[in-house]
Formats: sequence, C-alpha cells, structure tokens
Amino acid sequence: MSRCRRAAFTLVELMVVIAVIGILVGLLMPAIQKMRKKANETKCKSNMRQIYLGLALYRDDYVSRSEAEQFPARLTHLFPEKVDNVRVFLCPFDGAKGTAGSRSDGQFPETYETGAEAGTKPCSYFYEFCWKPCSWYSGTGIGVAPFVPAGSPWSDVKWKQLKEGDDWLHTTYPGSTGYGGDYFPIVRCFWLQENLHPSGAEGSEAQMINDNREKNVFNLSYNGSFFRSGMKWEWSSEK
Repeated sequence: MSRCRRAAFTLVELMVVIAVIGILVGLLMPAIQKMRKKANETKCKSNMRQIYLGLALYRDDYVSRSEAEQFPARLTHLFPEKVDNVRVFLCPFDGAKGTAGSRSDGQFPETYETGAEAGTKPCSYFYEFCWKPCSWYSGTGIGVAPFVPAGSPWSDVKWKQLKEGDDWLHTTYPGSTGYGGDYFPIVRCFWLQENLHPSGAEGSEAQMINDNREKNVFNLSYNGSFFRSGMKWEWSSEK
C-alpha cells in the first residue's frame, strides 16, 4: 500500500517566496503612491471647484451689495446653502483635517477656519477674501498702494492688491494698474507644498523662496481659472 506524502514548503522555500513578495511590493509601492497622490490631487481640485461654484452662487444672491460684501466672511459660511457637504472644505492631503488651519507654517492665521470661532468649521483651504481684521497689518506689509488702514480686514488688503497692484507688480511690470483676475487667487491649497518651516523658524523665509520654484500650491483665481504656483503666487505665476 502506497502512502500519500503531503507536500510542504521547506524553510528555505518559504523564505524565497517571502523575499519575492517583498521585491514585488517594493516595485509596486512607488506606482501605488503615485496613483494615490494623483487621486488626491484630483479630489483637491474638485473640492476647490465646488467651493468656487458656491462663491459664485453667493455672489449671484448678493450682487446688489457692495463689492466686498459679494463674498462671504468665511468659506465655511457657504455651508449648507451653497455647499451642502462639509467634507468639501477638507483637502485629502491635510492630515489635520482642517483643525490646524490652511498653512502648515502658521502664517496669516486670520484666514484660518479651525472651528475655534463661532459659526466656523474646520477648513483646509486658504481664503483670500475673509473679513477678519488683520491685527498684524500696519498698512505697509505687502506694499499695497495706496495703503489700507492698519488693522483692516484681510479682504480690504486683497481687494487693493487685486485692483491697484503692489510694489512687486509695479517694479516687475511697469505701468501695470493691477492684477488680472485670471491670476489672482481667491482660494488656495498649500497642503501639497513640502518642507515648510514652522512659523518663526530660522530660515523660514529662505525656505519659502526656494519652495516657490516648485509650484506645488493649487490656486483658483478670481475669474475661476485653475493654476499652480509657489508659495508666493505673485512671483511664480504668469501675467
């Protein structure tokens, strides 16, 4: 009577199989990570476009008001009438889910919507036309001419910059009267930008300048155009 012998892996064979699987995983991981990043970029852009559509609907409702009042005080004030899903305000790259603000370097906190203020919800996106006063703004901070009064809302500073330009624009493009709406951002996402120093860290300004060449910041313009730029969009976007 013949006996059935059960086939089994030897220890060496098992180790070879594990090694082969490890090599295959190592080869596939970069492709998987690239696909995941691309998917997150697409989701981020989709979020920004939905926010912009919400802003457009808001402006349609308040077209009879002053120009500044045709934008909401905060992005999350669009919820739920103009944007019905709060997850739209969260970038998939933002591990803090909006609770840390819209910039990992801590700059310009007046634009943040972390939920700490009444009526706001966490938001990953940087909003250029928020109404909150800038306590740090002295009237000369970004070279807007003519200067707006110290402590003005962030939106007042940005309206002046949009319509009348700033020192950098007039120096680089003599004769310019202001920024074109296609390249003046209204909603920005900084969460693809890497290697940001914390606010106040030594060399943070130099790091921002270097990162400006990478164009890893997503922007939706005043006119609804999408473009990529560095941290300082004025320096890295086409005019």
